[in-house]
Amino acid sequence: RALYDLVFAYEDGDVTRPNLEAGTCLSGAMRILFCYKGGLMWKMQAGMGDVVFTPLYEVLKRRGVKFEYFHKLEEVIPDAVTQDRIASLRLTRQVTLNDGDYSPLVDVKGLACWPSQPLYDQIDPVQAQLLQENSINLESHWSDWPAIYQQHFGKPLEAIHLQAGVDFDLVIYGLSVASLPVNCARLLPLSSPLRETSARVKSVVTQAYQLWLTQDLRT
Repeated sequence: RALYDLVFAYEDGDVTRPNLEAGTCLSGAMRILFCYKGGLMWKMQAGMGDVVFTPLYEVLKRRGVKFEYFHKLEEVIPDAVTQDRIASLRLTRQVTLNDGDYSPLVDVKGLACWPSQPLYDQIDPVQAQLLQENSINLESHWSDWPAIYQQHFGKPLEAIHLQAGVDFDLVIYGLSVASLPVNCARLLPLSSPLRETSARVKSVVTQAYQLWLTQDLRT
């Protein structure tokens, strides 16, 4: 049960429908048993985003990597002639920032942490108020924000087109495999491996929760 839970291998989250390829499972288990040196698991003292990803983010930022927040990928567009590379990316800018830059971290007892919601004081005040009043989740694909924005401001969200060779040289697609038919509809007919991945590799909805106690373990 733990092995299936570890890799979300129950189809649609249904524990009566386990689906995990035996060879892959055996290979992973053997690597864990025989290739690890030191602790197999470590107990983090805070959330994974804060313990693992914050240091990576801070190092990359110090090295000059530029991060752009509040941009939603709408479409990955292949080259119309060669069809063997990405020609452009179509995105939507979701909000306007007060200073043009966004500082995403908050201090929690000396630890730089990622908040559970946007830092609204860095967003245009009118937009920030609308987001909060309508309980908008900008990370959700099904957000009503585009319609609410257009209704209030009388225009659609700003569209941004990034061009290969001008704005980027390489694209790393880091979204869920379930988003391929939505964002890569033009790519799927051009690539059999990508088509097979989209058709056969499954995704499952997950949930997360945190339990906060008023007393520590010692009491």
